[in-house]
Amino acid sequence: MVEGLGLSGRVSFLGSMAPESLSALYRRAACVVFPSRAPETFGLVGVEAMAHGTPVIASRVGGVGEWLTDETGLGVRPNDPLELAAAIDGMLAGPDPRRRLGENALRAYQEHFTPERHVTRLLALLESVASAGRRAA
Repeated sequence: MVEGLGLSGRVSFLGSMAPESLSALYRRAACVVFPSRAPETFGLVGVEAMAHGTPVIASRVGGVGEWLTDETGLGVRPNDPLELAAAIDGMLAGPDPRRRLGENALRAYQEHFTPERHVTRLLALLESVASAGRRAA
C-alpha cells in the first residue's frame, strides 16, 4: 500500500519494538498520529507520546478524551480523512504549534499520568474508602 501510494521512505510500519527504541522514535517524531476508528478504552499510545513531549493528533473516540485536549494535541473526527490530513498539515506547517503542544503535552503527562501520580491517587482513594468504612461501622 505504501509503495502504491508513492510514500516509500516517508511511511513505515515498524511492528513491535523494544521500549528504548520506541522511546527514541517518540522523541524524534514531529507528532504522533493516532487515527482510531473504533472507541479506544484509553489510547495509551497517546499518553506515551505525551510523556516524551510529542504532540498527538488523534480521533475523538472513547477514552482518548481523558488525555487529549486542545492544549496537548489535535482531535479529529473518526473516519474523516480530510480533517485528519488538514490536522497533519497544520502540525507540520511549522515548529511553533508543535513546540507549544509538545510542552503542554509533557506538562499534562507529568501532572496527571506518571506512575507516581497514579499511586498517590490510588492510595488517597483507598484511604477514603477505608475511612468511610470505619465511620459506618
